[in-house]
Amino acid sequence: MTLAQLRELQKRKRQIQREIAVLQEALEDIENVEKMISAAAQKHAPGAGADRPSSRASGGRKTVSKPARIVAATKKILSGADHPMSISELMDALKDEDLHLHGANPANTLGTILSRNKATFVNLVRFGYWLRERSYPAAGHEGNSVPDDEDDEDDEADPEDEEDDRLRAVV
Repeated sequence: MTLAQLRELQKRKRQIQREIAVLQEALEDIENVEKMISAAAQKHAPGAGADRPSSRASGGRKTVSKPARIVAATKKILSGADHPMSISELMDALKDEDLHLHGANPANTLGTILSRNKATFVNLVRFGYWLRERSYPAAGHEGNSVPDDEDDEDDEADPEDEEDDRLRAVV
């Protein structure tokens, strides 16, 4: 082996050692993230919520709330309200309950959660969100438990049903 080849191998060895150091740092970072995920999972495990510190008690870190908790809290808030509430009003009320949303736009996240729960909430245009089951006459909303788009009753006669009836009469 020539001196030039030996120097090239030593250079390559140093390069590989640097790459190993970078990979070891990355591995340590991954292990730290795994520890954080594990700790977060334990905090959010069933039954762990009662002894979990609030975000205010944990040095200002925010605990992200699950949609089911947001739905339950929003239902409670609107049950005690005397009028529909805007998204910003609901966001403030949820913060007062120490519940936080994540995402690029938490208000949009809340709107999405509420709109996906049509059986519970209704968005009364120009008034805000309200409980579907509660009436709000000022907005023309009569409380009901079935969203309009899921109502099975059909006020108009179905032409296919009429045709079926005529065919049965012929036979």
